[in-house]
Amino acid sequence: QNSSSQQITYNLIIIQVSKTKLAIKSKAANRVLDICQDKDAFGTLIIYEDYAQENQRFDILESGDYVLSEVASQKST
Repeated sequence: QNSSSQQITYNLIIIQVSKTKLAIKSKAANRVLDICQDKDAFGTLIIYEDYAQENQRFDILESGDYVLSEVASQKST
């Protein structure tokens, strides 16, 4: 294993917000997983207040170790 890689673990809840979309919520922070849209940090996963935007809604593509995909763009994260 690469000694420079770092694994961060969060206590998260998966919430179905519509027929096809999921939000991933932090139990501790009461916020959701968000793909940052700011110029300097674009694409970075953050925990942010829930504004029900597409960059905060996900599809689960595989079981086990989850592969997250932003609903709007379908880019794997």
